[in-house]
Amino acid sequence: ARWLQKQVSEFLPVPYSKNTMHEFVATAKELKEKVKVTALDIAKALLDEGYHAPTMYFQLIVPEALMIEPTETETLETLRNFVQALKKIVKRAW
Repeated sequence: ARWLQKQVSEFLPVPYSKNTMHEFVATAKELKEKVKVTALDIAKALLDEGYHAPTMYFQLIVPEALMIEPTETETLETLRNFVQALKKIVKRAW
């Protein structure tokens, strides 16, 4: 999760980045404010790309939350492909 967090934080803010263990939460708050793209939009786009949508309901703590929790059974190649898909979705939103 730490490696994945580092990759994702290059294009989506990660408000709580210390002590990451098996999951982390990114936020699409800026995307929602500036271009009206929500965490739900990103989750649906990830489904379209063939990835399980992240958990999104941490609104009281992190608005427009995307909790990303990779499992230990995922290969590095799969994680890299996930990052590229997410990056493409965010880039398309801007």
